Amino acid sequence: ADAWRSFLCMTFGDWDRGAEDALTREDSYNKFVPGWLYGLEPCWRGMCLYGMARKSGLDKYKKAAAKILKEVKGFVKKGCVNLVGYELLLEAENAVLTGKHKTAVPAFEDAIKVSVQAGFSQIAGMACERYALYLSELGDKVAAQGQLKRAIDFYARRG
Repeated sequence: ADAWRSFLCMTFGDWDRGAEDALTREDSYNKFVPGWLYGLEPCWRGMCLYGMARKSGLDKYKKAAAKILKEVKGFVKKGCVNLVGYELLLEAENAVLTGKHKTAVPAFEDAIKVSVQAGFSQIAGMACERYALYLSELGDKVAAQGQLKRAIDFYARRG
């Protein structure tokens, strides 16, 4: 149930609830998450934490999100290729959060491209959505609107 709660909070942008839940549970998911969810659940928690970190600017979310990014990178390094799109998206979120604006845009684009190539349209949609928010924060409303349209297209592909 905890893993699915993370997924739903990420999917519906309930960063507050998802991030607080992630902080409360930390690494306890290792003991309870079934095999196929094992690598995905940290990605979902990471998205909630990065979403809340960007929204609030609080260090507790930033530190927890960075810890999860490191964990997801470890999963990918060990061969979990299905997490590459999430890894790139978490890296994009980290770039935004740490003010590395020159790397944020290519990181979002890479997350979208890799997710599409792997057939993960939901991750591509999430990447477009978060990219749109970033572009909007930069004041580029036209480009943000274009990314939101892409997000809708990717979500529609999933059915």
